[in-house]
Amino acid sequence: MYIISKIETALTAIPQLQIANFFSDFHLLYRNLGVTDAEDLVCFSDSLGNYAWIEKAATAKVSTDTQLSSAYSCQNIYTATTPMQLFFVGRAYDSEKLANFIAAVIGSTSEKVRILAISYDLQNIIETKLKDFEQQTINDTIIRFCDYSVVRIDFTFTDTLPIYALGCAIDICKTC
Repeated sequence: MYIISKIETALTAIPQLQIANFFSDFHLLYRNLGVTDAEDLVCFSDSLGNYAWIEKAATAKVSTDTQLSSAYSCQNIYTATTPMQLFFVGRAYDSEKLANFIAAVIGSTSEKVRILAISYDLQNIIETKLKDFEQQTINDTIIRFCDYSVVRIDFTFTDTLPIYALGCAIDICKTC
């Protein structure tokens, strides 16, 4: 999804964030933890420097865009809205200012992005993300990250689905 690349480019270009790692291509494992193809764990790690990751919902809400559909009266135009979450973990930040700044950066990447929620409550973010783990693991993680800023930005990205008409070319391949 191109919006993830735009967000990654925007955030990694900001020197004050000092992002050492940005994870956007991973799959979720048991207990809702992500892992990259190189088997790097994507969650709370104190060995990654400042880092961020984006989680994208597996399903998108599809609806008819009535304004565009009325302009093209011969067919319906559909939009797909995908919920996403960006997590940022870093040291030496004012968590509230950091969360608001990152939300502004995400929102500025496209008019199709809508910020839904901003959270910088370290304990709540860690407890929610690790809810399927033992309480001792959660407590240890919170203690390990007490000097960090942990931010979660919930947002959606809405894109217009391509129109299909009989006889038109179809572009659904990665390489064709």
